[in-house]
Amino acid sequence: MPELPAVIVVVEGNSDVRVVRGFAERALLEVAPDFTPELLEWRGLDDGTPFVRWSGVLEEIRKRRIVRRYGHFEGTVSEDAAKIYAHQARNALTLCHACGLPLAVVLVCDADSQPERLEGLKQARADHESFYEPEYPIVVGVADPCREAWVLCGFEPRDHEQPALLEKIRELTFDPTRAAHKLNTNNSPRHAKRVLEFLTNGDVYREELCWSEAEFLTLHSSGLECGLQAYLEEVQQRLVVLFGAK
Repeated sequence: MPELPAVIVVVEGNSDVRVVRGFAERALLEVAPDFTPELLEWRGLDDGTPFVRWSGVLEEIRKRRIVRRYGHFEGTVSEDAAKIYAHQARNALTLCHACGLPLAVVLVCDADSQPERLEGLKQARADHESFYEPEYPIVVGVADPCREAWVLCGFEPRDHEQPALLEKIRELTFDPTRAAHKLNTNNSPRHAKRVLEFLTNGDVYREELCWSEAEFLTLHSSGLECGLQAYLEEVQQRLVVLFGAK
């Protein structure tokens, strides 16, 4: 692990890191006067790695010869998807913990029609905190249906973008920037990634403006049902302590 403490982020891909980090930094800027993005190093387990991939956690555990934890969780995890993600998240947290004390751990995944995954992430966090009593915060989040929905919550059309948004509203019969949770990851006009690409013209910089320039209250309210609001609140409640704010 690096000499400087780091935020270990567990997601599925590079694009997810941009979104998860961008919204976290925006949330912290709202409540922590001393925060600047340069204070956080978002990374994976090794130098030069930007994240830990969910699908690679078990391989990393085997490669590093880390002892996994088994057994049931306290309480009830009712849904199969929640149980699966509870075990996956426990493995991820065990991996991060065994590799050195991080500044924080952030676990985020897409719902993919299984929003109950959030229950599993929270169960794993509670189990990890009970077993290890870690000295670092753990943030969890689930994007419903996927991370593109979070970005759409911050899409505030400029004048030349209004026609495209109106066209998409007519096609979908709802505003995807205010009801992103109604989108999906299926091969249909409601595919969240397709909608985002249509509205931003596939411009990555334009995506970033959706969290850097949008009104925070808009992000908070529009993100209620797609998991963004909960993630923003998690960041503000758990990561803010790193900067001496309350």
